[in-house]
Amino acid sequence: MLWYSVLMWVFGVVRVFGFHHQNNVCPTLEDYKTIFHNSNCRYNPDVGSSPKFIAKRYGYPLQSHEVVTEDGYILTLHRISGSRNPENSKKKQPVLVFHGLGGSSAFWMLQGKKSLAFFLGDSGYDVWLGNWRGNYYSNRHVTLAEDSAKYWNFGFHEMAIYDLPACIDFVANRTGEKGNLIYVGHSMGTTISYIYSTVKRKHAEDNVKAIISLAPVAYMKNVMGAFRLLAPLAPLVAVRFRNYS
Repeated sequence: MLWYSVLMWVFGVVRVFGFHHQNNVCPTLEDYKTIFHNSNCRYNPDVGSSPKFIAKRYGYPLQSHEVVTEDGYILTLHRISGSRNPENSKKKQPVLVFHGLGGSSAFWMLQGKKSLAFFLGDSGYDVWLGNWRGNYYSNRHVTLAEDSAKYWNFGFHEMAIYDLPACIDFVANRTGEKGNLIYVGHSMGTTISYIYSTVKRKHAEDNVKAIISLAPVAYMKNVMGAFRLLAPLAPLVAVRFRNYS
C-alpha cells in the first residue's frame, strides 16, 4: 500500500522539523494552530525522544530486542522489564502493545508517569512494545534497502501475517508464557489484529489470551480528513520510488 508509505513520510517530516521550538504539545487541535505563542501549549522533552531515553527519565529499565519476520523485515521490540513498585517486581502475564499509523513504541510513553506503558509496568505486567515494519525503529530488512520500492511493497495484510505472529512467537519463547499473552492495539494496530486473528486463526487461538482494541478501525472506505487528502499522492510516490531504485 503506497498510500501508507506517503503517510509514514509525512509523519516523519513532522517529527524531524516540527518540534524544535519550545512548545511542542497542546491540549487541543485548535491550540496547535498557534502552538509557538499559545499559553495553553507547553514543552515536553519526551516528544521526539527514544524509548530508552524516556524510560530512563522516569526510572524504568528498558530492553531492546530484534525480531526477524518470515519475509525478512527486522523489527524492534522494546520491553519494560521492571517496575518502580517493589511489590510488583514479580512478573505476571506478558502484554504486547502495538501503535497506530505513523506511531512507534515511544507513543506509549508520552504521558509521563501516567503513560500506559509505565502504568502496565507498575501493575506487574511484562510489557512489550512493538514497532511495525517501516517505522523509525523497524526500518531494516535482511536483503532489501529501505529506499527501494520492494521494501515498501507491503500493507496491513503483510503486517498481520508476518509481523504480528513473529512478535507474538518471540515474546512467547522469551517469557515461556505461550497462550497467556494479551494484545493491545491502537487504530491501525487493531486493524492488523483483526486480519491476523482471521487469517491466522489457529495461531491466535494457541497464543493469544485476549485482544484489546483502542480506537478500532475495521474498514477504510469512509476515511476522511488528511488521510483522504494524502491518498492521491500515492502514484507520485510510486513513480519516485521506481525512478530512485
